[in-house]
Amino acid sequence: MTLRANPSLGASLPVVFRCKRLDSLGFVQRICLILLILLLTLQAATPASAAHPAQATPSLEILSIDTREFPLIRAEIKARNLPADATAPLTAASISILENGNPIPARDVQENYQGIHLVLAVNPDFALDSRDPKGVSRYTKLVGAFKQMEGAFSAEGEDRFSLFINPDYVYEQLSDFGSLATALEAYDGNFRTLKSDLASLTRAIDALSMDESGKDKLLLYITGLPSVQDAKSIQLLSEIAREKNIKVVIWLAGEAFVTTYPQIPYLQDLVDSGAGSLFVFSGSEPLPEAATYPANMGRTYLVSYLSLARESGNQTLALRLQTESDTLTSASSNFEVQVEPAVLSFLSLPEALSLKYSAEGAVTPAELPLEVLVDFVDGHPRNINSARLLVNGTVVQENTQAPLNSFVLKLSEYTGLEQLSLQVLMVDALGLEAQTPLARIALITTTAETPGGAGILKNPWNLVILGAVLAGFLALVILPGFLRNKRQAAPVPPAETISPAPADAPIILATLTKLNADNLPTPDKPIAITQEITIIGRDPDLCNLVLNDPAIEAMHCQLRMLPDGEFRLTDFRSAAGSWVNYAPVGVKGIRLQHGDLIQLGLLTFRFGSGSRVTATEKNQAERTPSDSNSEGD
Repeated sequence: MTLRANPSLGASLPVVFRCKRLDSLGFVQRICLILLILLLTLQAATPASAAHPAQATPSLEILSIDTREFPLIRAEIKARNLPADATAPLTAASISILENGNPIPARDVQENYQGIHLVLAVNPDFALDSRDPKGVSRYTKLVGAFKQMEGAFSAEGEDRFSLFINPDYVYEQLSDFGSLATALEAYDGNFRTLKSDLASLTRAIDALSMDESGKDKLLLYITGLPSVQDAKSIQLLSEIAREKNIKVVIWLAGEAFVTTYPQIPYLQDLVDSGAGSLFVFSGSEPLPEAATYPANMGRTYLVSYLSLARESGNQTLALRLQTESDTLTSASSNFEVQVEPAVLSFLSLPEALSLKYSAEGAVTPAELPLEVLVDFVDGHPRNINSARLLVNGTVVQENTQAPLNSFVLKLSEYTGLEQLSLQVLMVDALGLEAQTPLARIALITTTAETPGGAGILKNPWNLVILGAVLAGFLALVILPGFLRNKRQAAPVPPAETISPAPADAPIILATLTKLNADNLPTPDKPIAITQEITIIGRDPDLCNLVLNDPAIEAMHCQLRMLPDGEFRLTDFRSAAGSWVNYAPVGVKGIRLQHGDLIQLGLLTFRFGSGSRVTATEKNQAERTPSDSNSEGD
């Protein structure tokens, strides 16, 4: 029999030549030919993925994007397959944002530990029971190295642990590493008699692939060299591990020369599917540091930044992470935001205004208070940077401090006009400009009548007659009484001490009495309302009544005194809302009565009107006497 050289046989040809030289017997030649055919068959079945393993590379993934607090954007990200020496934890300095291609610095990075699901799978094999001169088996040494992993897991109970040993030794979803170690120590199978197969590996990968908890998945497989018949099964398991992001680490018990066996490429492909590793242990090599395997696993990061988007529609977002050895860039993700200028409108603006001018030129009323409702229709409340009031096209007042939506117009500057054209322009924190519709107020001017006595004094003859009457009155009435009083020596009364007039205290228009959970007044002093317009919220720069409660927004609501002396409560589209007598208050507001319950966030108040008139008392006061008599009948 003649054998020809074939490059596809690789290292298998020397085996045939050695077999032929060993013995010329036909039996030996047949054995060598069988081995040759088996190697050729296995080589033909080897897939490209096993011949050239696809190593999992480090990556950065955007899990979700939160736009609820626009312009503040929060993106949840996860770094996968990072090397153990990568920078951890991630910081704002190591992350940059690309929004619509524009670089933006990260504002904050918060780490969230979601946990790891660690699965230990053991394939009992004769090779694991091989012992050193002291009688210590390879398996015992590997288990000792495995237990060093305990310190790498969180003590908060976020991790999960499972154990699979052939044929049916199973513990799943254990809450701590100690329970896993105890279950492992309790196993007493005989490695010399049990059949080696892939059952434990298959069950472990199935368990991890069905885990939807969001935890990272780590599989440690302790085994001997699998049979050549299991090659295609290992290939299928590699595909599942790659799809489900399972990091596989294999500790293979065997002599060093097993690394040349055809099963090794399949095992290497399995560990490369999730940036794992393959360690061959003959019994004398240094054991691996198992605590490094969970490094950089189990964590997600919440990255926040201030968006530069100023138009509604679709936006793109990508993140870039700088590690010690590389720069990772995530794939672009899309998100949508609605960005629109605020809608502005005047509140309670009269259509016409009557102005009365006195003889001295004073005008009544002297001022016109103006208030603007700010409605963020895009659902993203934000601060107002500036507000300007235009009268007849001219800027007459600009507000840069709270309350920015309130103005006071001096009416004395508009004498002789028949109409006022009013408009308010605002610029918000995003730089978006908004304006009210142009509002017109008709001015009705009247002059105060001159008192009747003034016409008499203009006639000189009337002055003469008036003087004569006054002289006669003095001579007949005043003078005799004065002479009588002069004769009587009256004691001089002591001088009275005139105290300085006290300073005027602010007028309390209404009060807010804080109540406890039982709606009973607390010991706190009632809040005095002394201004006609009171902005209530949590931001002291925007409000003149600041309430410290997390459920209350920066500008939560407004309390405004109406011309009839009553008050109106208006909500600024707050998330928690404003409530009166357990009913929600809208942007149009609601009139308050004395004794009403007001709920703002988690705080409850009793409204006290300056008039101290309840709705019931009003109704009783409006009843006519005839109604009362009819009821008596």
